[in-house]
Amino acid sequence: EFTVTSSAKSYPAVITTENTTVKLSTAIEYVTSINTTVATATTLVINAKANEGYGNTKVKFEVTSGSASINVVEDETGVYTATISDFTATFEVKVSANPNAYTLTINPNGGKYGDVSATTDINRNFGETVILETPVRTGWTFLGWTESSVDFGDLTKAEDGTYSYKFGAGDETLTANWQ
Repeated sequence: EFTVTSSAKSYPAVITTENTTVKLSTAIEYVTSINTTVATATTLVINAKANEGYGNTKVKFEVTSGSASINVVEDETGVYTATISDFTATFEVKVSANPNAYTLTINPNGGKYGDVSATTDINRNFGETVILETPVRTGWTFLGWTESSVDFGDLTKAEDGTYSYKFGAGDETLTANWQ
């Protein structure tokens, strides 16, 4: 999210972000904050894009204080161009991106996860962490999990032998290993 604040005839604008990066339309690189001045009777054009793991449900622009007109266009690459005009002496614009939801599929591989011998899906938002149950299989010893991809989530084994999984930007499957 970022906030644009302005006052007086020459409007100082401060743009901060949360779950997004922004740039002035004339800039080359995206950053996490911008300090600029907006002249009276002009427009402020800002490009915004959601950070990885955020924004599948659109980036939202909202005037939270004062008044301003905002026209937003999204291009095919997921970059949003917001033209902010008709601002009052003081205004704020909030831009936010919600976390995306992903699925972790648990494959007990011949055992049971909870009371279920079939695969189990766990749905959470990007960045959330779940503590995994230890699967069981009669006559076998659980050795750990194999990830379908090490690029998405973060599988961690604690000192006590329990596992946790932090959701990354993609679906993943964990398969139980037995001996």
